[in-house]
Amino acid sequence: MVESKPNLTGLDGRVGSAYEVLPELFTKTKSSMFSLFDSSFIEYIEIPNYNNSLTHLAFGGDIEDERIMQLVQSNAQSLQILEMMHIMNGNIAELLQSEEGDDQIFPQLRKLHLRKTPMGQVLRRVETTEAVVFPSLKWLSIDMPYPLADDTFLRGNAGTLEYLEMQIDTESIDMLRNFNVFQKNRFANLKHLKLRPAITADDENNNMVLGNISLQMFLQGISETPRRLCIDGFSVFEELMESISRLPSMNNLRVLNIMDTRVSLSQIPEMLSRLPFLEELAIGYTADFGPMFSQVPLDDLPQYISSRFSSMSPHLWKLNQSFDEDGISLETFASYAVMMKIMCPSLTRVMAPDTIQKEYREIIQTEITKPYLQTHKKDLLVLLRAMPKILVRLI
Repeated sequence: MVESKPNLTGLDGRVGSAYEVLPELFTKTKSSMFSLFDSSFIEYIEIPNYNNSLTHLAFGGDIEDERIMQLVQSNAQSLQILEMMHIMNGNIAELLQSEEGDDQIFPQLRKLHLRKTPMGQVLRRVETTEAVVFPSLKWLSIDMPYPLADDTFLRGNAGTLEYLEMQIDTESIDMLRNFNVFQKNRFANLKHLKLRPAITADDENNNMVLGNISLQMFLQGISETPRRLCIDGFSVFEELMESISRLPSMNNLRVLNIMDTRVSLSQIPEMLSRLPFLEELAIGYTADFGPMFSQVPLDDLPQYISSRFSSMSPHLWKLNQSFDEDGISLETFASYAVMMKIMCPSLTRVMAPDTIQKEYREIIQTEITKPYLQTHKKDLLVLLRAMPKILVRLI
């Protein structure tokens, strides 16, 4: 089975009740984990009492109060997990430099999750030094355009980094190239890669084109193929597959999540031929089965697929489908899963959004009773019994 994500307990962008500050406020019990779901709670924290004693720290509101960054700086030596959900201008510089202006080093930090406030200004790209600031990172999530002019976030952790999430654009690609990030570091432990284009409101169409170019350049540059690959915001299947094919080796890819990309059933054989060891697939879908299968009468389609493609993907066991109600019937959506099961006999679980789960199950159950599927009824019943009740994202 494919490796799971790094086991780093944290909030993963859902700042809430994981390790709240309220127990500390009312009981005066000193904790090593704080989640400030409302950043204004910082006024209740006596920062000098927490000098290098916090291991987990998360902020859910705007980072405007200077005491918040003081709390981060005073715990730089002890922090293992740091999550800042609403980064604002100036915060990055404060993160990387101490109050005295020296380089701020986080020797034990294993997880760093940064997200820019939606209403905030465009962040200035920060110039830093050659210091190794994050030598122990396993999980790096930069949920905003890359905010630095250099490779500080990726420097010195090539041997430890397992999970990387980035928004990519031409500026970030130029940075990676200028600092030879992938050329001099193999990132051999990088197993989970999540990418999306850094789209701005100024010129969405142009940024999407640049995002596709950046994706190709990024995948060309990495020296190790991850086990999990999640790509958001890229809608053209042919361009996406061309980009993915540029990875040095596709044999290691076990999980592919391209939920924003519509893939016809006719395009699945090409994908599976390029990804021979794929175990889990999350996709969007088209309104029809595509040119290869649309010309085949429906009564003949199961036998046509079974005779030509049923042995090409022995490892695929999970299919996760996104559903768009615009112009696409639920019947076609469910039939897609049925035909995928015939194409991939190892498929034992199909997943759909919980909003349509009841109808989805009923349609598949009805499909199984049709005469042209009787040969495959036993396998399809296995698929039906294993259907979960909720949608779970792969990556």
